[in-house]
Amino acid sequence: QDEFRPNQDSLPGKVLIALSSTPRPVVVYNTLAQERVCVVCVHVSTQRARVRHLDGRAVLAQIGPVWTAAADMVPDTYQLSFLARLPPLALVTFELWEASDPRVTVLANTTLFGVTPGHGPQRGGLLGVDVRAAPPPSGLSIHNTHATLRFGGPKGFLQGVRLCGATQEQAVQVDLAWYGTRGARDNSGAYLFLPDGDAKPYETEVEPVVRLAEGPLFSEVTSYLPHVTHTVRLYNLPGVEGLSLEVTNVVDIHSEINHELVMVLTTDLQNQDIFYTDLNGFQMQRRRFWQKLPLQANVYQMTSAAVLQDPERRLSLLSAQALGVAGMRPGELQVFLDRRLMQDDNRGLGQGIKDNKPTLSRFRLLPERRSRHDSVPGAVPGTGGSLSLLGHVTSDVLNHPALLLLGEPTPQGSAAPLAQLTPLTTPLPCDLYLLNLRTLQATEGGGPSEDIALILHRRGYDCWLEPTHYLLNCNRTSPPQLNLSSVFRDLTFIKAVPASLTLLYPAPVPGVGVEDPAAAEERGVEPVHELALRPMELATARVALA
Repeated sequence: QDEFRPNQDSLPGKVLIALSSTPRPVVVYNTLAQERVCVVCVHVSTQRARVRHLDGRAVLAQIGPVWTAAADMVPDTYQLSFLARLPPLALVTFELWEASDPRVTVLANTTLFGVTPGHGPQRGGLLGVDVRAAPPPSGLSIHNTHATLRFGGPKGFLQGVRLCGATQEQAVQVDLAWYGTRGARDNSGAYLFLPDGDAKPYETEVEPVVRLAEGPLFSEVTSYLPHVTHTVRLYNLPGVEGLSLEVTNVVDIHSEINHELVMVLTTDLQNQDIFYTDLNGFQMQRRRFWQKLPLQANVYQMTSAAVLQDPERRLSLLSAQALGVAGMRPGELQVFLDRRLMQDDNRGLGQGIKDNKPTLSRFRLLPERRSRHDSVPGAVPGTGGSLSLLGHVTSDVLNHPALLLLGEPTPQGSAAPLAQLTPLTTPLPCDLYLLNLRTLQATEGGGPSEDIALILHRRGYDCWLEPTHYLLNCNRTSPPQLNLSSVFRDLTFIKAVPASLTLLYPAPVPGVGVEDPAAAEERGVEPVHELALRPMELATARVALA
């Protein structure tokens, strides 16, 4: 793989790929059963890197320095980002090599704000880095064909989002805040959250350094603060990748005492103190701020998504990790990033939370507009919290990124690697998620069986959201059956037997439920060629292929 960990509790780092004139293969695996267009990032040893397909077609790429701190670059290491179009569940091979004329590799334009004169990167001029002592201007912005993001303030944080075609900007302000703990007998600990009042703004005496990087594939703004490195990235890509904002935080509060750090999203949405969080990634739960309850009683768990909305607009926060969230004011969402507490809370752990390490948190912010043309009579927009279909797909992109496999340089005269492996004939519908596709163990001999396990989940989604160009070209499950005989490429479909989720019993009979295994075997189960899936349900089958 392309990542490594120096030790067991450090953040993963990128493997440095040493390039030469001999092409080096890189295999990219699409973990989703739908087509995807994404940016693949690797670290290479030369600025003159190029990328191509095995058939010789050039691939658009963007290159820039690798940063270890606000104004420090890793010597002889570069971040190479290239465009990858991946069929569903496919493995696609690209070739990387050092060229004398990297015509399709574009050097990203980088600007550093707030750097003390004389403390800039030594090789910044060679890599297109512009160093400025002044703080970031109030009109700092990045954009793609779908949205324009505006940044401002002393920290260079996000201030607003303007969608393409919108008449006005939507306020989406990002900031940080601290929670302290009580000085009484009961204090916050591993199990208890007992704050000393409302969250206090995050203030620092050190002037933050803000880095702006712009390129043909993505643009990003990074703010370096004493405890947080905060990045907002906007992809300039067709499809789902370019419709949301990627937000990452690297948090390190090991030097603090009894502090809890939160990221605060402040919007102009009129949500009436109501927001939604997901329940184990399946359903959405309605939450509300209750003034009569103590502050800690208004904090809820967010497994992978939280939603703020009003009758006209929606803002979805999609998360790659489970965190606590709260909505203390109208239009506001607080996300807990890390906690450091020095005392035990007498709930069984026997110690405080003192093992803090640099921690990465990844999010996607998805602004959406509600459709004014809906065919549901009597329906009231803004009363349901289910994710839109675009929200589900964006969450898949965040939680299931493409995987990289690094190959060795291909010697002259050796057999060329496989250019592409595509196991599916067509992508699965966008509202279907492939939970599992694996071989089964044979009943005799202990080897693999000729059958495979297929588990699918059909999402339920909010239809009130305005369709995008991506959704207009996205197939849905209609009718609600999936024809298995036409899914797999170069494999002959024999039969599919519906089964329970554990694959130990035949599928439950409507009106009867799960039968005794002996009774089910006596009744027999007829093989099927189609799997019926209703929204919010799972379908499991043993599939025989040849």
